[in-house]
Amino acid sequence: MTRFGTTTTKDVSNRTRAYLASEFLKVMYPRLLLCLFAQHALIPKNQTEVIEWRRYLPLPTDPKVLAEGVTPKPGKMQWEDVAATLMEYYDLYMITNRVEDTHTDPTLQLSKDYLGKAAAVMFEKVTAAELLGGINVFYANGASRSAVNATVSYSLIQNVVRMLERNLAEPITKALSSTPAYGTEALDDCYIAVCHSDLAKDIQNCDRFVEKKNYGSVTPYPQEIGAIGPVRFLKNNVLTAWAGAGGDAGGTVLTSSAGKADVYPILIFGADAYGCVALKGYKTKNADGKGTAVSPVEISVVPVDKRDKDDPLGQRGYVGWRSYYVAKILQDLWLSRVEVACSV
Repeated sequence: MTRFGTTTTKDVSNRTRAYLASEFLKVMYPRLLLCLFAQHALIPKNQTEVIEWRRYLPLPTDPKVLAEGVTPKPGKMQWEDVAATLMEYYDLYMITNRVEDTHTDPTLQLSKDYLGKAAAVMFEKVTAAELLGGINVFYANGASRSAVNATVSYSLIQNVVRMLERNLAEPITKALSSTPAYGTEALDDCYIAVCHSDLAKDIQNCDRFVEKKNYGSVTPYPQEIGAIGPVRFLKNNVLTAWAGAGGDAGGTVLTSSAGKADVYPILIFGADAYGCVALKGYKTKNADGKGTAVSPVEISVVPVDKRDKDDPLGQRGYVGWRSYYVAKILQDLWLSRVEVACSV
């Protein structure tokens, strides 16, 4: 399992290692979005490559009348364990001595910026790929993706909310903070919708749309578009369109293939609909509920002037990261994919 370290060579000082890891995380965390609203699990170090979430089943709610003097027979809480196999992801880049010797910008500083941004997108893509496989689908029109050529509407969002409420999906009341500090931020009860920024105009044109500046005491996310009813919409460009997968575009919606509409997904979900590996946390617990801060992202730095038999002149250095990660749908009925076209 991952070693919760920051580098694989002793030739970089502890101070530099800590700085690079901290800066990498500062760049990465604000760019995560889908990861924030998941049910999080910390990797059990050196134990297993399979991670599990516990999913409790609804309790029976038929009225139970207590008989005088008779001790009732207790029931049992029912649950299921949902397992997923961890995958190891990485990014690695080479730095040559010529770049290091002649480039005016600090190479490692630039590397952690680029790597942090790319890592956030990579983790978001892994999470999105899992969530897009959910079984609940709503189409803007028609009964399949190949028919979609209409944009998002208030009535469509109403139908999704009705489905979530019918299936007892709880509104989201907290989310992981978007900073390197491990903690949660309180939210007013809401469902979360995540979509591509191309759809912002269509969402804003829906009936009963509320701009984020009119939320009152609610603090919006930087990526937030606004709200329709109990659904808050956030943009994440990882959720790209299926090019030309819809019905006839007719000149009113975006198309990139033979006059067929591009189809965009919108993910709408309630609390605990899916889980993922927490990309921050605490390895041990103290009385304050915290402990030794850890991150399952390992930063690796090999300096340019590190000489060995494979690089006797010290011409190449390397900077990269690796991490174990997985995302998993936990409650299909609390997650929906909406497929819509996008107006020109």
